[in-house]
Amino acid sequence: METACWSLWLRTEGPTVAYETGLEEMLAAGAISTMRDEEGVFLVEAFFEEEPDAEFAEQILRSASEGALPEWGITYHDKRDWLAENRADFPPLQIGPFWVHGSHIDTPPPAGCHSLLVDAALAFGSGSHPTTMGCLMALVQLTASRPKPARILDMGCGSAILAMAAHRLHRGARLLAADNDPASVRTAAENFRRNQIAPAQAETVLSEGFAHRRIRKAAPYNLIFANILAGPLRAMAGDISAHLADGGRVILSGLMTHQAKSVLTRYRRWGLVPESQLHIGEWTTLVLKPAGHKAP
Repeated sequence: METACWSLWLRTEGPTVAYETGLEEMLAAGAISTMRDEEGVFLVEAFFEEEPDAEFAEQILRSASEGALPEWGITYHDKRDWLAENRADFPPLQIGPFWVHGSHIDTPPPAGCHSLLVDAALAFGSGSHPTTMGCLMALVQLTASRPKPARILDMGCGSAILAMAAHRLHRGARLLAADNDPASVRTAAENFRRNQIAPAQAETVLSEGFAHRRIRKAAPYNLIFANILAGPLRAMAGDISAHLADGGRVILSGLMTHQAKSVLTRYRRWGLVPESQLHIGEWTTLVLKPAGHKAP
């Protein structure tokens, strides 16, 4: 469906991942397209239903560039089916046992794969970003070596792809997906429905961190996902530790590798220590456990 929209575009010789993450996670882009021309210059285009704040956008781009700002601008489009364009650029992904695909994909999943239907929408988490991939890989590793979790929290859930993946591997677990963005909460609830995950098993909550009573009441959690950004992850270290079950595990991502040490330092203060780390490009995923806990 063609609608009016805005796009923020930028040109850079790369890499693009810091720009894409900042635009998705901090400016709440609904979709992002990245192309490379014959001269090797990347064009990144992020789409929005409402005009993005130019001053805030410049701050994000400046932080991501760690130097001179790239050429960039904001453009208004009277009519453009930006979601369809993004979906067309979203091929199916096989990440371990998961087959992540949009509704435009007719190809059946490979034998033995768990299907995860996730369309481009106003929520972060299509599976293609290294932070999401890292969380999915960490989930698979934990599943191979740990008892099945009974209660799972997806904090900063975006599309809720991580909660849905956990459901595919742990059918009996209760899921709670929380985000401070109303669009993400709506998308997460819709994705649960479209992936045939019953409301009795999966709940969505609009909350700033652990502020919502429902999040606190459903604790303790055997598994907590938090794929956000380094700053918020450091800020919620105490809450994550307080709501984790004895012997539970935490999967943290949204971290560039050079940020991992400072995040680990904060979590050690709250009694959580690293069990494993995964590195994909410039990004790190951490798996934490309570200090002194031995694997069963």
